[in-house]
Amino acid sequence: MRTLFLDNIAGVLGALIAIGGLALHQLTGDGRFDAAASILIGALLIALSVVLLRANRDLVTSPSVPPATLARLRDEIAGVPGVRGVADVLAVIVGPGTVLVAARVVFAGDPASGAVEDAAERVERRLRESGHGMVGRVYVTPVAGRAPDGGPDGGPGG
Repeated sequence: MRTLFLDNIAGVLGALIAIGGLALHQLTGDGRFDAAASILIGALLIALSVVLLRANRDLVTSPSVPPATLARLRDEIAGVPGVRGVADVLAVIVGPGTVLVAARVVFAGDPASGAVEDAAERVERRLRESGHGMVGRVYVTPVAGRAPDGGPDGGPGG
């Protein structure tokens, strides 16, 4: 929205500068007013480019979420009933205020019973509810393996 607003403001200002330059050229017969208006319009466009580049730089250069947010997402997943552990979590900024989350999760229960599918749906719901409206897409991949504490079923050592 900000980009659209700035673009429209620059367009209106550019048109006003052009009209002023042409009007002064017509009134005085001096072509330097028209040339100066063209230079001012160019400077306006350069300034707009710099402002927009600074505003959108993070979307282009660092699309991953901060480590603290990633840790919070991991904790949210680990707190869902039916989750034994979290093997991996990736979160990428895919647009202004929108995050894609992909998680590899170790679930408790028998995959054939539907318990894993239910727990995966709870993970997705929890992330969307706790994501402050930022979590746009969630991909949960069940993986077999040991729980992160070393136990085969999430218990300590055993």
